[in-house]
Amino acid sequence: MTGSGLTVSKGTTPEPFQVTVQGVLEDGIAPGVDMIVVEADSPTLDRVGGIWAGMSGSPVYADDGRIIGAVAYGFSLGPSKIGGITPAEEMLEVLDDPAQVQATRAKEKLALPEAMQRELVASGAASEQQVEQGLGRLPLPLGVSGANEQRLQGMQEELARRGLNVRVYRASAAGARSPVPPSARRPWCVPGWRSRLAIRSTSSARSR
Repeated sequence: MTGSGLTVSKGTTPEPFQVTVQGVLEDGIAPGVDMIVVEADSPTLDRVGGIWAGMSGSPVYADDGRIIGAVAYGFSLGPSKIGGITPAEEMLEVLDDPAQVQATRAKEKLALPEAMQRELVASGAASEQQVEQGLGRLPLPLGVSGANEQRLQGMQEELARRGLNVRVYRASAAGARSPVPPSARRPWCVPGWRSRLAIRSTSSARSR
């Protein structure tokens, strides 16, 4: 299964990237919350070497425009285009039932099945050290304008003290918003995506 996503590497203009689904980890993120493993690709990803922390939350869409989920995980040990997506279906369920927010705690790190590790290393998508370490939760980027370095550092330390996985960075003052592509304005998600993913790694991913 393939799809595409939107992210911002500079300014406020969304940039597209493509994804190819590599497998699904059942209950990978939390009990009842699976993780979709993808390989992403774009000119910017080629330039920087892979998924970066600021891509956390970037939406990913199926080829028909329906949303699959959002980028949430990546390798912390060196750059790689392999990442993990939180399914939109599960995110909507949490929004519909706020009590699940406290009950559903996302894992900070996810171990990959051995079969998937071998496939990723053999294809050159990741190194042995990366797959052995597993995927880690990407920090949520938080842009702050009008603050000096000391205040930014203080905010970063306070958020870390509260146990929040957030990366504070200096942002410019908000300007006019760039036009959003039509696909980014579609709120519905792919229903029953588990049965729709005809992918080669699903069976091996489930045999953890």
